[in-house]
Amino acid sequence: MERQTRPFLILCAALVAFCGAFFGLKFYNWHLEARAAVWEETEKITVAGIPADDVLQFSYQYDGEELTFVKEGDTWYYQGDKTISVSQSGISDMLLSLEEITAEGEITEAEDLSRYGLDEPANTIWLKLPEGDITITLGRYDDTTGQCYLMISGDDSIYLVDSAISSTFQKSVGDLTEEA
Repeated sequence: MERQTRPFLILCAALVAFCGAFFGLKFYNWHLEARAAVWEETEKITVAGIPADDVLQFSYQYDGEELTFVKEGDTWYYQGDKTISVSQSGISDMLLSLEEITAEGEITEAEDLSRYGLDEPANTIWLKLPEGDITITLGRYDDTTGQCYLMISGDDSIYLVDSAISSTFQKSVGDLTEEA
């Protein structure tokens, strides 16, 4: 009988050791992921938060032309031709991208704006709010990080932000027209 129980006990001990190792590694990986998420969140720098509902008018550059949109009541219009039926959800999506602008990095004492493409910006977004105007200047796209440089009026810092903000404001009037 002792001969039969010994291999069984060894197998049970091995099973317990493997289960312990499995759950130990699972906990360790969970712990690393949780720490990475906290680290990633604390590394973000809040640049600005512009409530979409507060924007009364905005403009940006597209294909060498300045496109301006005006809000009358709750409806957005293209200033160049108010007969064009503008996609209200398209405009809302653009403005929602500005509700929380966060950066991965900040340059506080930049001497040469041309180094970041801010002397000849890729795009300039102007926003009219009840409390005053805000200008967001988008500079050069950084191939290494996949981000772009940004300055906001009233702040001397240059921020490295997700390039999604740049692509969000690369829409023609035709891209923002309601389909009939």
